[in-house]
Amino acid sequence: MMLPVRKPAKGMALVVAYQYVKRVFGHLNSSISSVAVSTFVKRTHELKGIGSWTIPSSSSTRRVLKQSPEECQDLLRADSFIKDAHGRIAMLDVLVNVIEELDATGI
Repeated sequence: MMLPVRKPAKGMALVVAYQYVKRVFGHLNSSISSVAVSTFVKRTHELKGIGSWTIPSSSSTRRVLKQSPEECQDLLRADSFIKDAHGRIAMLDVLVNVIEELDATGI
């Protein structure tokens, strides 16, 4: 961090730029992870009825889809979230939403 009383060192601009670049990648990873997880959970809820919608607080208008530990164990048991047809459909939806999040297009 540069303090106002100091004169900037010769390479200080590179350090500041690097900090911003690191921050961008952190935000990008967070955004992609959020889209991927929320899409997978919503899609498995639609296909298999896994999870339940709850309201975090009485004053909130937001709904949260939560899965119980038992439901998560069923997905993890024998890698069924990959081997099951419903899991594969959910993963394809995740891929589509991640591509849309990145504003990617087909060539």
